[in-house]
Amino acid sequence: MPNLKKLQQQFNDSLNRHAIQKGNADFFAQLEPLGSLSNSERVNIYQHNIMGSHVNALMAIFPVVCQVVGEKLFAHWARNYSEQSNTSSEDLNAYGDQFSLYIGFEYQQRIELQDYPYLADLARLEYQWHQSYYVADNLVFNFSEFERLSAKPENLFFILSPSLSLISTSFPIFDIWKNHQEDNRVSDTPALLNNDLLCIYRHDDQPLIEKISLEIYQLLTHCSDTSLAQMIKKTEVAQALNDLPMLIEKGWITGVSDMHPKHRTVLSQ
Repeated sequence: MPNLKKLQQQFNDSLNRHAIQKGNADFFAQLEPLGSLSNSERVNIYQHNIMGSHVNALMAIFPVVCQVVGEKLFAHWARNYSEQSNTSSEDLNAYGDQFSLYIGFEYQQRIELQDYPYLADLARLEYQWHQSYYVADNLVFNFSEFERLSAKPENLFFILSPSLSLISTSFPIFDIWKNHQEDNRVSDTPALLNNDLLCIYRHDDQPLIEKISLEIYQLLTHCSDTSLAQMIKKTEVAQALNDLPMLIEKGWITGVSDMHPKHRTVLSQ
């Protein structure tokens, strides 16, 4: 009798189109005949179902990109991305993390897309906005711990909300995104010369996007690897520390630690 775990793994591998091309003789040899369908045709049924799920997931996660380029071209991209990607995640809400890179490559290859240089950044915004809904809840800021660690600012590191992500882009993607929302449809296209610094986060179970200043952007960026003592010495960051109460109230900064973020990551693995 074949090993069930091994058989399940072989079946999962067979659903990967790359694996099909390499051959799955061992797995196919264990399948019982079924009507006139070949083993490859039988597996193709599952493959098409999976691709359909991937295409629908991408359309749900990147609706504005789909509106901009049209459903026909977007579906073509989605199918190609599904064929080329080798995702192991069963959570379709996390699918498409590399789709913005794929779109960037398509932009470079297609002359007809040259009027849409913002597409890859727009896809980044949509993916981060979507993901912010599904991440873990914020910690409750511990002011007592903050007061204790403030005595040695060289050992004080801020913890950002797990829902928070930052985007720096040369294009007005936030205004483009807003213009395609059902309750905010406008005909004017924002000038493509405007830069955006954006903060994406979740508040009361609702993903939100805000434009932020360069100072706030730099402060939040430095939180990933910079102690409070180091921030104070950086002119471009120190002034933004005056907004620390606001950042805590918004839930963008959710805690403090005496451990460097890189070390916290290692310990959590």
